[in-house]
Amino acid sequence: MYKQIFYRRILTYTLGTLFALAPLAHGIPRNMNDALPVFLVVAACLLLAAASFAGALGRPLRLRLNWTDLWIALYLFYAVSREIVAPSSFMESVSRIEWIGLVIVYLLCRNLPAEERSRLPLFVVAGGVIQAVLGLLQWGKLVPSGNGLFPVTGSFSNPGPYGGYLAIAAVCALSAWKRQNFAFHGKALGLPLALLLILPALVLSDSRAAWLAFLLPCGYGFLLGKKRGWQLAAVAVLVVVVALLYLYKKPSADARLLAWQSSFGMVEERPLFGHGSGGFAANYMPCQAEFLDRHPDTSYSLAADNNILAFNDWLRLLCEQGIAGGVLFLLLVGSAFRCSGDDSAGFARQGLAAWCVFAFFSYPASVFALKMCFPLFLGCLAAGLRTVWECTLSRLVRVSALGILAVGAWLSVETYTEYHSAYQNLHVGSYRQGNIAPLLTDAVPVSRDKYFLYMLSEQLIDANRLPEALRVKLRLADIAPSSSLHGDIGMLYLDSHRLDSAAAHFETARRMTPNHITPTYGLFLVARQRADSLRCLRLARTILRMPVRITNNRVLKARHEAKAFINQYENQVLTKNN
Repeated sequence: MYKQIFYRRILTYTLGTLFALAPLAHGIPRNMNDALPVFLVVAACLLLAAASFAGALGRPLRLRLNWTDLWIALYLFYAVSREIVAPSSFMESVSRIEWIGLVIVYLLCRNLPAEERSRLPLFVVAGGVIQAVLGLLQWGKLVPSGNGLFPVTGSFSNPGPYGGYLAIAAVCALSAWKRQNFAFHGKALGLPLALLLILPALVLSDSRAAWLAFLLPCGYGFLLGKKRGWQLAAVAVLVVVVALLYLYKKPSADARLLAWQSSFGMVEERPLFGHGSGGFAANYMPCQAEFLDRHPDTSYSLAADNNILAFNDWLRLLCEQGIAGGVLFLLLVGSAFRCSGDDSAGFARQGLAAWCVFAFFSYPASVFALKMCFPLFLGCLAAGLRTVWECTLSRLVRVSALGILAVGAWLSVETYTEYHSAYQNLHVGSYRQGNIAPLLTDAVPVSRDKYFLYMLSEQLIDANRLPEALRVKLRLADIAPSSSLHGDIGMLYLDSHRLDSAAAHFETARRMTPNHITPTYGLFLVARQRADSLRCLRLARTILRMPVRITNNRVLKARHEAKAFINQYENQVLTKNN
């Protein structure tokens, strides 16, 4: 008995430590983009799960499933079957490792006893405190920010996910404090102190989605209760708050509205089963171009920018998994919310609500530290639900499960090894010479890694291997097209005097972001090489008239050359007339 309690305590503290420290892994200096924390966390979770199964091999094991378990199993069956029947050519290898880790996290949290589950919010709060202290130090300029464009990002590279993590931590702290009857003594005193650190950092994150993710669940769960009058008043306040937040950062809000409206074109193309995992990044920018083509006078054209995020993970789910996947996902989330579970699940309900609200306006499913919170809350909620089906697992089934875990561990290690080798070679410049064709085959994990492919193409350009750089950028354009990427491809074609191909890519870039000068400038360069003076003149005048959001060196160069051409053309006309 004591041995079992000791093991469960070790499991809880190890799992909780992973939740608290996972965001810090995003700030570790490395050469693997955001893949490293995934491998570290998944490997640790697989070891915990393997230890659990190994300890249960000598005794009968009962499998008890509730409705949340069944909906999750059905959703996973749909997602795996869809990949088998119609494999996505856009899904990164690390995403498959993520799926394994998230399922293991759910199973571990799902099978913890209530006493141990009640400890998990403290670890999430501890992670929030760590991030809050880091953010406050960044605000005081004592620690550098993770992104030079923003003063406060914690260990994240963007204030959006940082604010989302703080909002979830704050909700967990408030839920745990409520369970302690908002006491100001003993162990409960640490919770209001944690809130005193987290809430100022949440404000400094300047994330409207994070503010809503904190305010809505707390306002409904802690203040309104079931009073109809208060609920109606809250709806009116919510409308006013959303309107004010829209006006607070109108250009950013317009960019989100453009992304949402353009994304529906993706849903219309494949409504039932979607475009597959990774399909949003591969299809969004062409859909944005089509939307802007259909609405040339829209006020959102100035907000059009390079983007591969939906800024709404529910809409992204619909685009990638279709209506079938979206309905199954809503059912599994709804089943967890519908049933009350036990008293220890209060933090999980509020935390899951915060996660879902944040997902309406941001992209927690694209940040592993935030993505981990979802199976944590879901598992804690499902643990207290009524069993609807149960059976005894035979020894053969348990051994097979242990074998599946071993295969998952092997796959994780193998993928990590290949990622590490590829990024190490990139870091030392090994790809400046030699054959890079094997890196572009589907069997290689980094062949779908956007960051790796971009850095590889830039390294090849620096080494003056332009044909190889062009090949890599074309590969990247299949996975995550963007206006800037098509502009780069157009410039490479222009350097090799393939003017038709260059013009086609510049035109594609212009349709995606009509407010960017670079694509129009590229078309101007093509027309100048073709000695098409009239087209050059029209494009030069367009460049000078174009409103831009940011005036940088590229914009100044394009305008300078456009003005010089117009002056030269006008002087030639005057000379000819005289």
